[in-house]
Amino acid sequence: MIGIKGTKADAQEILGKVISFCKDIKLEINTEKSKITNLRDSKVNFLGVNIFRSHVRKYAKIKLGYRQRLKQRLRFTVSIDRIRKKLTEAQFIKNGKAYPKFI
Repeated sequence: MIGIKGTKADAQEILGKVISFCKDIKLEINTEKSKITNLRDSKVNFLGVNIFRSHVRKYAKIKLGYRQRLKQRLRFTVSIDRIRKKLTEAQFIKNGKAYPKFI
């Protein structure tokens, strides 16, 4: 995953350079999985984690009673069902309840 602050044309140019660099070192990029996404408009699912830009606007007070708008931040979320599944597979949950596992 590569994050770019710029235009879509910039992102396409960088993707082209990454693809050509990977070809030079004999790696293949899956074009079906490689995509350009604007985080303002949609979420990205990367390795089971949803990544998106928060729509909450925050403000900071500065001198003389003025307020300054802060940048919207990235948010990373994971489905609770995915977390439960991983904990069950690792035997930290049995029969739907926490099960201590001592190493």
